Amino acid sequence: MADVYGLHGVGVFFHPEEARRGAFQSSCGELFARLTVCDSVDAAGAALAARSADLLILDLNGFDHLGELAGVGALIRGRAGARTLVLCPYEHSAWLPELMAYGCFDYRICPLLDDELRQAVGAALAVPADPAAAMQQALLDKEKELRDLLGVQRSLQRALSAIDSVPVMAAQICLALCNFPGVRHTAVLHLRERGDLQLVAQEARNHLDLGRLMQRRDRLLQSPLRDVFPPLMAVARGEMMLLDAPEKAGDPELAMSLHDRNVRMILALPLRAEPGGPEMGAICLMFDRHITFSREQFACFASLAQFVSFGLGMSELKHQNDALAGQLSQMSTQDAVTGAANRRAGEDTLDNEIRRARRRSAAG
Repeated sequence: MADVYGLHGVGVFFHPEEARRGAFQSSCGELFARLTVCDSVDAAGAALAARSADLLILDLNGFDHLGELAGVGALIRGRAGARTLVLCPYEHSAWLPELMAYGCFDYRICPLLDDELRQAVGAALAVPADPAAAMQQALLDKEKELRDLLGVQRSLQRALSAIDSVPVMAAQICLALCNFPGVRHTAVLHLRERGDLQLVAQEARNHLDLGRLMQRRDRLLQSPLRDVFPPLMAVARGEMMLLDAPEKAGDPELAMSLHDRNVRMILALPLRAEPGGPEMGAICLMFDRHITFSREQFACFASLAQFVSFGLGMSELKHQNDALAGQLSQMSTQDAVTGAANRRAGEDTLDNEIRRARRRSAAG
């Protein structure tokens, strides 16, 4: 644990690697009157207990499992709403809603350039000129956020009534998701038998064709973008993926194509019939702006993904039941060996002809 003195506020930074602690000191040390860098969660907790900190920065880069960060949740809970900034790697963006269960914090998706990191830290340290007005605006923003989420939820519930046809239902789902502010493109990907992931429907307000972007509309998990594009990663990994800048995916050609269509952020969520169950596909939302999601928004999007999963599951079950009913009807009227009409089929035909004759006789 080491201290660095600068100009503004008191900060505590956590990461176990000395190189990352040194890089943060070099990049952002001057933004603090005092900065304590810690190599363990326990050291960070001790630093926070010893001195009130204006900002806690938790760097999650380099970890493979959230279980390796035991104690981070306790640090967030201990802040009781005080300013906390989480630096989360893109491939583990699903950790964000899990950590939000411990308390509120700001976050940034990594990798970040030095200028972006300094801007994020500076914004987190900034004190509003009128705290009362800032709090009032925050309440108004939260009220609008909840209204927007409720509107999308209602639209989606109406879309799920079209279970007779998966393509029709998926198209209506895409339309409903486009009601969220900033969304310019939505898509539903459905995982069929034998791992065939298909693009079932999309709604584009920016002229983006997802099939053309991925160079295919079926067997999408064989796409070269499988390990970088959020909806494909969501299915392959079974986790939510949040990409807040196309270039962070690490594929320059993909980033350029998305920027050309005014895509600035992508959220993808896996679809599954039940928690922990097999993936059924994914929904994907592309935004024309950067949005820092709240815990309520993450929870609502997870709920919407669950609704879509139920809709797809009900549609598949209905088609299976219809096919089974057809098979049973065929089995009851055909000989299993010859395929010829059996006695029951003959009796049904005879009954139909007798009724037809009676109707004609009555009409005559």
